[in-house]
Amino acid sequence: MGESSGTAERGDGRSHDGDKPLRVLVVDDDPLLLDLVSEFLPREDERLELTTYRTATDAYEAVVDDHARVDCIVSDYQMPDLDGLELLDGIQETLADPPPFILYTGHGSERIASAAISMGVTDYVSKESGTEQYEILANRIGNAVERTRASRRVSTLDRVNTVIRRIDRRLVEATTHEQVNRVACDAFAHTEPYTFAWVGTVSDDGRVVPQVSSGPHEGYLAAITVTADDSPTADGPAGTALADGRVVVQNVDTDAVFEPWREAALARGFRSVAAVPLRHENASYGVLVVYADRATAFGETDRSVLADLGTTIGHAHYRIEIGRRHDRQYRELLAEAPVLFAQTTADDGTAVIDDCNRLFAETLGYTPAQLRGEPLESIYSTESTRALGECRGYERALDDEFVRERRELVTATGEIITVLLRAAPRRNAAGEVIGTNVLYVDTTNDAQLSRLETLRERMEFALDLNDSHVFEIDTETGEQRRYGAFESLFHVEPSAVPTTAAFVETCVHPEDRTLFERAEAGLADASSDDPLWLQYRTHPERGPVRWIETHLYEKATPHADSSSKLVGLATDVTAARERQQQLRDVTARIERRNEVGQAFLETIVGSDTAFETRVERVLELGREYLGMAVGSVTDVDLETCTVAHASPSDDESAVGTTVDLAGTCCSLVAEAEAPVSFHDLNAVTATTPVVHRRQGVAAYVGAPIFVDGALHGTVNFSDPDGRPEPFTDAERTLVRLFAQWLGGEIGRRRSRAQAAGRLERLEAQNDRLDDFASVVSHDLRSPLNVAQGRLGLLRGEGWESEHLDEIEHGLARIETLLSDLLELARRGKQVSTTTAVGLADIAGNCWRTTPTAEATVDVDATRTVLADRSRLKQLLENLFRNAVAHNGDDVHVTVGDTADGFYVADDGVGVPPDDRDRIFESGYTTDADGCGLGLPIVRDIADAHGWDVTVAESTAGGARFEFTGVRAPPGASETSCPRRRRP
Repeated sequence: MGESSGTAERGDGRSHDGDKPLRVLVVDDDPLLLDLVSEFLPREDERLELTTYRTATDAYEAVVDDHARVDCIVSDYQMPDLDGLELLDGIQETLADPPPFILYTGHGSERIASAAISMGVTDYVSKESGTEQYEILANRIGNAVERTRASRRVSTLDRVNTVIRRIDRRLVEATTHEQVNRVACDAFAHTEPYTFAWVGTVSDDGRVVPQVSSGPHEGYLAAITVTADDSPTADGPAGTALADGRVVVQNVDTDAVFEPWREAALARGFRSVAAVPLRHENASYGVLVVYADRATAFGETDRSVLADLGTTIGHAHYRIEIGRRHDRQYRELLAEAPVLFAQTTADDGTAVIDDCNRLFAETLGYTPAQLRGEPLESIYSTESTRALGECRGYERALDDEFVRERRELVTATGEIITVLLRAAPRRNAAGEVIGTNVLYVDTTNDAQLSRLETLRERMEFALDLNDSHVFEIDTETGEQRRYGAFESLFHVEPSAVPTTAAFVETCVHPEDRTLFERAEAGLADASSDDPLWLQYRTHPERGPVRWIETHLYEKATPHADSSSKLVGLATDVTAARERQQQLRDVTARIERRNEVGQAFLETIVGSDTAFETRVERVLELGREYLGMAVGSVTDVDLETCTVAHASPSDDESAVGTTVDLAGTCCSLVAEAEAPVSFHDLNAVTATTPVVHRRQGVAAYVGAPIFVDGALHGTVNFSDPDGRPEPFTDAERTLVRLFAQWLGGEIGRRRSRAQAAGRLERLEAQNDRLDDFASVVSHDLRSPLNVAQGRLGLLRGEGWESEHLDEIEHGLARIETLLSDLLELARRGKQVSTTTAVGLADIAGNCWRTTPTAEATVDVDATRTVLADRSRLKQLLENLFRNAVAHNGDDVHVTVGDTADGFYVADDGVGVPPDDRDRIFESGYTTDADGCGLGLPIVRDIADAHGWDVTVAESTAGGARFEFTGVRAPPGASETSCPRRRRP
């Protein structure tokens, strides 16, 4: 079980997530240290919430079970079950996005530091005496978490932007509300880490009813209830988003208001949810709800992007709604129009009545339902039927080659009605011709004139409603007629512009008048049925400038002469153009934000490029994105600031320049310890820094760079010209990300430099120890050899005495101590080069060269291992001597293979369980004549190879020394030392 500690949140303004708690998992087998860490770390940073574990295995299981709730892992290196690097290796293999990992250890060595760096440890902090170390550790934790959160925000933003681009492309093709919602849901459901999405609208009884969903968890919607009223089921993300009109993000595990849906959501793997209101101005089109399998899938930056997306989707709904409204108005107008109107469908080349208006049916003596599905020729006279078929009348209508012709219709009573017919192709949503729209004008009697006047009034009403007007110009006489909202569009009476020239001079923007010249030329070159399209602006002296879209046709008159008319429809499209421009602007900003974020990631993540080059690239990206002339990084102390990096390259002369900190923009950032920005410093007097005002800086944005919790410097972007608008949240976030990356990178470079210094000191210490051991060995071995020689001479002369035996025993012990001293000086050195060594061969050689009296050995090992041959020989000789020394001359020793190593066992008295952890300690021995160095040397030789050594009871009841993590050669005769095992 882990133990937790923590205090209230605080906000220091240093990061985007500065007020959020930092959930830290601490692993150490020392309970006293865990108590100290739990006591002091929250004092240094009140955001820290600690959970402690005494074994790496328990910590590993906790992280894997609930990794989303762990912001950082702080681990000791040497622990009883797994060491810290083995814990890191297991977490990296199990989790796709592991939290930052800080190795906090007092067992610093060249081997551990090298392995930690190669395995990607986020930071390396040495345990020191005193409480100052906890301030450093707290700062390192904060920096590591902030860097990770910043990287995740950029990655998440990239994913959200990808979804938005996919949605934008498909929204253009959507023609129904369902298709719009389907586009949004599908885009999220098929992009990680999002797993499920749905769109709901509010019913009359206050329930939020799903309309469209996408993803593998549709059964979830049947299991939950969501409302938009005053009940608890309205407090979730969807209900809150609808009520407040903002993006709402909730955590499935922890947010109390999500309780009504928690069980169903967790059962389907949902860990977080975002609800996006779909709105256009004051109209609501429901709510988009997106679920993710990560608790951290939606950040603050994501909410801003999702809000823009909600507006875009809402505009798509509005566009469809307006289109349907116009279509409905058009149909209602034709349904009640005082003209005969019908729609046909082509059925194997035969014209079939698909629909008609009431006047058409009543004129012929039928109801609309009676005529639907009837062949068009069934209401035609014989002559008109012949024109419909033999004269290709219907085919010409389908091909849009039909102008106007006279036809005869036959009523239900057999009466003939003479009509003037105009037919045009009828198309479906895909643009395919499926039939015709047919307009019949009854020319049988003068009553039709009254009907035409009524039609004109209704048409003008429809044109006014849609800010449009229809015009007709006789090309022979110049006579003009205008109907609809002409005066409201151009702020002039139609009679004031009787000619085209007068209209262009009075109503058209001077810069757009050449469009009409080209239009006249286009009409002269085009066939009579080819429309001409143009957009132009109204005259600025006639009220607010509006954009007008005109479709212009040249049509021949139905009379015998060859005169023609220009017929056109002009519509106010200002609002549509503004919406299109807004959509283009939003899309451009999102794409540019995505490009800069991607380039930023490519620059800082996994790059082998030099640090200075990457800093220059980051400054260049910032200048381009912000539109600033100069970017720089400064180092700040109490009184001065020094330019460390500058962009562009021609500003390199500024690098190394030092000025007083007071009176600079850097001082404002340093004082606030938070980003500072002005979009027009020339307009600010009281707070404008004197130095920058003198240097001509008008726009500025900067952020502090923290290294190990202390202010190191600032990142700055400036320009001599002011900006019309303040810096946006996205722009300030980018500068803050730059500063956080710089702080983390500078801290890592400092840690590497410190680690390199420690390694150099360790190497020098090892060299001094080798020199010491060699000198001591040389100075003692010479008199030892003299003593041994003199003893031999005495025995050669026939002297025998028990005192001589004791002298010989003492001299042998001194020789053994000298050998162990040399080996002890070299122990712990990591093996750098290994060769393939056969265990059977080297074990046999060692047994033959080791004094073993009457003891016996069985070498059952067949394995070939990678090892330093001389040090492996020393390991086996020490074990053989240890077996004889502790068990007598008749002991039996066995050397054999294991699954990933080998063992050395005997049939002696064994090692008591309580002593098995102590026998590898230097100086510990149960032999009165022993020095306690043999088994520690065995352990150090194993560690130098990267092996693990344990002692247990052999099958014969003696001791069994087992070595694991031993690698076989991959086929070459020499390779690097193998890596430690994984958990």
